[in-house]
Amino acid sequence: MTATRINPAPQFTVQQWTKSVAKNGGSAAVAASALDGYQFVCWLQPATSGWVGACYMENPSAASTNVWSAYVNQSGNGNVICRALYVKV
Repeated sequence: MTATRINPAPQFTVQQWTKSVAKNGGSAAVAASALDGYQFVCWLQPATSGWVGACYMENPSAASTNVWSAYVNQSGNGNVICRALYVKV
């Protein structure tokens, strides 16, 4: 007996944005753009770029949300990389 896959594995893509966020607890709005043939699924874990700190997405399942930096002992702004996951429809 052999197993047959009924539905092929879904195809996906990831889009990336870089946002400037205040390092001491600031936020920035981020919105996933519409991609022809793809549907937004969620935001992947954001990451700091060029500085060390924690950050998080306010509502990772919403196409438009805010990315926040944690309350750290730093001043000024820093870049946060945000990635959105899409599946092919």
